[in-house]
Amino acid sequence: PDGLTWTQRADMPGGMYIWNVQQTADGTLLALGDGPQGQALWSSQDGISWGEAFGTRIPEDRSLYEWMNQFGTGELGTVVIGSREQAWDEQYHSDPLTLSKDGYTLIFDDWEWPPRVTVTDDASGEVVVDVRLGREDGDLMVGDDGEEVLDEVMGLPKGFSWEDGVTTISSDGGVIMTITDDEFFAAQEARWMAIEETYSYQQPQLTMYFSGDLAEWTEVPVDIEGWISHVTVGSSAVVLAGEEWVEPPMPLEEDGDFRGEDLEWQPPAPVLFVGRPTG
Repeated sequence: PDGLTWTQRADMPGGMYIWNVQQTADGTLLALGDGPQGQALWSSQDGISWGEAFGTRIPEDRSLYEWMNQFGTGELGTVVIGSREQAWDEQYHSDPLTLSKDGYTLIFDDWEWPPRVTVTDDASGEVVVDVRLGREDGDLMVGDDGEEVLDEVMGLPKGFSWEDGVTTISSDGGVIMTITDDEFFAAQEARWMAIEETYSYQQPQLTMYFSGDLAEWTEVPVDIEGWISHVTVGSSAVVLAGEEWVEPPMPLEEDGDFRGEDLEWQPPAPVLFVGRPTG
């Protein structure tokens, strides 16, 4: 009550992380936070009992996700700013490296960790090698919690050896494949080129929600390509402060390699957007 003596009394779900607290025109406290139930805007009349005023909107397209950035409140109402983005596992997929040689096909799958290596006999279809790198005897140690963890230096699994830029794979005492470093790197390069052809980055879509009473919420169309860092709500307008998205310069050598040492990042100038209710 006096700003001198403080007591922690807020009744909120455990694990809540609050990064913004404001007070509405009628004195209601609002807190934007993240917790076990997801991101949410919480409201309270006394600062002790809190209830959810606005929860994360889950788009019908489950390959998308949405999270909240900022909010502002004032006489006009309350505005929540978010962004809708493509889920990482939906926008990026890596097929395993595949290398066929000497009548066998090796598949190196580093999408999982530790990486998994299998070798199949092309003639019979039999999997003759199926190992995880770094998970053979001598490459494991036990942590404080009793769980097995990888050693800092992952050794080659049983049946694998490397010397002078050549990896030799043996099974049942006989050599079945020899792969040079150049062959492996060429296969890896072809793999990444295939990924780049199918992958396209999509800028997050800015979203905005408005409520005059913290009960009914309306999504407001907004056409801004950028990042909103602050929201202020007055009696007749909403002001958004942020930066418009600018493609950073990518200086390249003649051979296409990136010249990182020549890159001087110039941040875009801040921009103010003003919105007023219509009708």
